Amino acid sequence: MGTVPERVQKMIELYKSGGTLQTVGRAHGVCGERVRQLFKRHGYAPRNGVTREQVLTAIATPGTKREIAKRLGLGAQGLRAALRRLKLSAPVFTRPPPKYSDEDMLDYMRALAEKLGWTPGKIDLDRHSPPGTGSYQLRFGSLTAAQRLAGLAPNKRGRTCLLGYGTDELRAELHRRSDASL
Repeated sequence: MGTVPERVQKMIELYKSGGTLQTVGRAHGVCGERVRQLFKRHGYAPRNGVTREQVLTAIATPGTKREIAKRLGLGAQGLRAALRRLKLSAPVFTRPPPKYSDEDMLDYMRALAEKLGWTPGKIDLDRHSPPGTGSYQLRFGSLTAAQRLAGLAPNKRGRTCLLGYGTDELRAELHRRSDASL
């Protein structure tokens, strides 16, 4: 087991040049899982073969998940796999700075409300707003809280339709008009 067979050396070279386990396997007539097994048998740790010391050094300096993974030459999935393999608990990652300030988000919601003529709901924000509904919910706790902070009347039930009625009011108006036409 001391020397690595020539076939496995060729597999390693192909993998190091950017191939995946599957592409290396196809080139040699085996599946990707078999390539992984051969790598393991001959002591080659594919891409996330970082050492415990390397990981500890990388996570010693705070940063986002992406920054720490980049320090190790890994992607986010590779970092997670390395932490799991080395039985290390995941560090507390810092969050990247927000793209939009709270006031920018509320201003955008106010402007959209003015443009639409009603308080924008989930569908409206996801359709028109660069910060989507999820951003408002994370930042302000709920979409209703964001609507209130923007000085808008939160939608009571359902989406306000184009006629300016909420769904309950629209039903009532339709019933009133159908009763009047009889």
